[in-house]
Amino acid sequence: MPTAAGRPMVGSRWLAAIAELDDDGLAGLLARRPDVVASRPQSLDQVAARIVTSESAKFFYDQTDRSTQQFLETLCALGPSTLPALAGALGCGPGELSPLVENLRAAGMVLVDADGAHANPGLAGAVPFPCHLGPPAAGLLGRLANSELAQIAAHLGLSASGAKAELVRRVARGISEAERIRGLMDNAPAGTSELVASAAHEWPQFQLSNGTTHAAHQQHSAPEWCLRHGLLVTTGWGTAVMPREAALALRGGRLFSSFQPGPPVVNTRPVDPDQVDRSAAEAALRLIADVESICETWSTAPAKMLRNGGIGTREIRRAAKLIGRDEPATARLVELAGAAGLVGINEESETASPTAGYDSWAVTGSAARWSVLASAWLNACFEVGLAGTQDEDGNQVPPLAVGLEPGQLVRRALLLDLMAQHQGEALAPASAEAVVVWRRPPAWAADAGETRQIIYSLLEEARMTGVATRLADQYALSGPGRLLVEGDVEGAKKYLASLTPPMVDEVVLQADFTATVAGEPAPALRAELDLMADVESTGHATVWRISEATVRRAFDAGKDAGQVLGFLRQHAAHGVPQPLSYLVEDMGRRHGRVRTGPAACFVRSDAQALLS
Repeated sequence: MPTAAGRPMVGSRWLAAIAELDDDGLAGLLARRPDVVASRPQSLDQVAARIVTSESAKFFYDQTDRSTQQFLETLCALGPSTLPALAGALGCGPGELSPLVENLRAAGMVLVDADGAHANPGLAGAVPFPCHLGPPAAGLLGRLANSELAQIAAHLGLSASGAKAELVRRVARGISEAERIRGLMDNAPAGTSELVASAAHEWPQFQLSNGTTHAAHQQHSAPEWCLRHGLLVTTGWGTAVMPREAALALRGGRLFSSFQPGPPVVNTRPVDPDQVDRSAAEAALRLIADVESICETWSTAPAKMLRNGGIGTREIRRAAKLIGRDEPATARLVELAGAAGLVGINEESETASPTAGYDSWAVTGSAARWSVLASAWLNACFEVGLAGTQDEDGNQVPPLAVGLEPGQLVRRALLLDLMAQHQGEALAPASAEAVVVWRRPPAWAADAGETRQIIYSLLEEARMTGVATRLADQYALSGPGRLLVEGDVEGAKKYLASLTPPMVDEVVLQADFTATVAGEPAPALRAELDLMADVESTGHATVWRISEATVRRAFDAGKDAGQVLGFLRQHAAHGVPQPLSYLVEDMGRRHGRVRTGPAACFVRSDAQALLS
């Protein structure tokens, strides 16, 4: 009923509660409900009006933890209740709920008065089926005709006589008796037990493909049996819902199978930070080297794209052989390179090759190159680990064709924040799963197996990028990874630089035509060596091998023998070995020259044996 000012009574109660807050209380309320002030309300009236909207209530509900959600759903299901009544329904002590209630009061989600706690009115629209329970039986059954109620009563083994109000009460009482329901189900059609269990424990509403009228006339079907016995009641042409009393009876009166006021306990074990950081640094260096190897290869021979988008299995198999990883890991690495802007797609040629961003990335130090890749993973709005897996049809998901999944940002942040809170400790995936799902249930898949796979994939991605390290079957955040998660990119780069070999500008040349750099080569040194030699091994020292083919490649790029030898003498720690000087000078004399001579005759035949 509107008040004299034209404001709903519900809104006026919440306005009165807000008006009683002091400055700190109002600031705390708005901090907990940022959506309320997003469009700059002009008065407390507007604040109160927005707080009780279903949109604002749902925003808060979706951002909060599982225990808070369960408490709010319980309050919606029971209506205004005292703290002892709510504690009894949830199976805990009133004292355990007190901190939770105070937090919700401060957030404007619960109002407490002499009648008990009241739920924010917006929750009615935000949570249509609190505790996964349907509406009360009285409201659902009251919509049915007397003849329908009489038939349901008869099927339940109850008297079918009496006025409508009496029939409604009788049927509601009948479907609230668990033993009666289970006894009747002994003779129910196949699939009824599964249907009833799903409605009672998972979700109360069902979509019937052929409409409820058609389902009601399908003899010996599970939906038809449930409709005849009042375990499902029609709510529309194609929908039916289980009454609240029936679900509670089958649950044994429990609103939830379990409730805990606080977060699950995290199972961790201490780790050696130095070991974690060393392992992470090795993973980071390998990541950089592998991305560089693929990009350099694709710069001369771009990877062909599939007709439907993405890079096919054949190209990934070649890249995997090149870098020594398996195909799924290689696909994830290519996906990451794409996210970092190092690999792009040429629509005209339908190929993938390095971008201009790769050219500038390749001449920076290892720590800077790592931060680009790790930051790209941290901020990716899609599931990097999806590349290389199989889709529902059994086909491999190609990299550079993975669709957007904004929820992955939230999932990644939840997992990494948890690991950051346990720096110096390793977490088991199962323990991490329990905590992050409790903290933000809507962010994760409804299927527990799918959620478990997502978490494992995220942990493996963190390991691949050097953000985390795997120790046996547990994962720990690395020092650079922690700084990156906290937003300190420069600090993360400095930390990684302290773990990797120092940057050097000297090379050791050997008579067997190898060039070794003990540490991280300076960008200019690495660029020149990559031009005139092939990388043979990487790690704390990088080894290149010089050959006639690689020297010819340098000459083809515009170098001459004097320039090549001059560069080598400038950077060689112990001089240029004589055999290497002879090789370069000899190639310089022969490069670019053409020799002609007479050809007197030729032999032609289609038979290889005859030619031999």
